[in-house]
Amino acid sequence: MNRRLGRSSRTTLAVASAAIFALAGACSQAASPYDPAKLAAAQAIFAKHVPAQADMLQCLSIAAPKFFPVAKQDWDDELAKVGALLAQASFPPGQASQMIGRAASKALMADAGDSTALRARCERDNAWQERWETAQYLLFRSELEKLLVVAK
Repeated sequence: MNRRLGRSSRTTLAVASAAIFALAGACSQAASPYDPAKLAAAQAIFAKHVPAQADMLQCLSIAAPKFFPVAKQDWDDELAKVGALLAQASFPPGQASQMIGRAASKALMADAGDSTALRARCERDNAWQERWETAQYLLFRSELEKLLVVAK
């Protein structure tokens, strides 16, 4: 498992870096100041979805490792799109990049801990499985879009 994570870490890092650099560039070009209330609401969406996503990825890596690389890549792709949303909202680049960095799959997997304890936790609480099977991780970007995207 570590070998697979090592190879995919480069992809994760590249995706996260690209999102952060795009975010920083777009924020520096933004014409309007950000809305602190929207930043707080976006942070609440992150707080709701990121721990659940961490559980899903960590448990998937143990319970169904053949699906883990796809799930990991899907999440990192979602984060790149979320980074663009945060940039369009003119959030401060440092704040937005921290939010994205903490949510990156590499960061989420760093907290997985001991595999025996992880396996026991995943067997005890299967909310991660429902999140995976029903693609609830896609709601993350959807909720942020509803909050941040202004109809033209």
